[in-house]
Amino acid sequence: MVREQGELVQWNEQKGFGFVRRSGHAQNLFLHATAVRQTSTRPRVGDQLEFRVGPGRGGRQAAYDAEVAGANPRSVEAHQWRRQEQWRPFGSWRSLTAASLVLLAIAAVVTNRAPDWIILIYGGIGAVSGLLYGFDKRAAELRRWRRSEAALHLIDLMGGIVGGLLAQQMFRHKTSKARFGRLSVLVALIHIGLLSTALLGLWKAWL
Repeated sequence: MVREQGELVQWNEQKGFGFVRRSGHAQNLFLHATAVRQTSTRPRVGDQLEFRVGPGRGGRQAAYDAEVAGANPRSVEAHQWRRQEQWRPFGSWRSLTAASLVLLAIAAVVTNRAPDWIILIYGGIGAVSGLLYGFDKRAAELRRWRRSEAALHLIDLMGGIVGGLLAQQMFRHKTSKARFGRLSVLVALIHIGLLSTALLGLWKAWL
């Protein structure tokens, strides 16, 4: 397929998408961060791009396999460094919240305030949630069918929140979406509240 040229006229770094003005066309093309070849720098407004055009969401045309003209490819060393920066066990609120949930669950079980299967719930469903995030991240990179954000939140709400939070940080998936982050915080707070009431012995009082 023929590669076309255009200029990046709008870019939202937080949300990871922007729009390209295609040479000789009036309508701008949608461009997602995952459709840009990895370089040592992030895309910026005014960058000249080479890209392919294909169907995007909603049937509209979008740019993909985009390359910033004159940009240096990201080196192996930079890639390794970035992965190390991404996966910092105690480097973000996500990992700290996940650790807090694990500690609350263990404390509730050890003090006989909650049944043992609580640990299996958080561990088992958490692993499933982590895998779903990983598959969804890979699908985004390959421009394949994606799981809905509602499905990811639902599996987290059902007990996968620990794995979901860790996967968000490890894969750098959904971390740039403020709304998704707020809902993840809400789900985490619900589980913190449930485990806290169990640790205080309120579960037995209700039962």
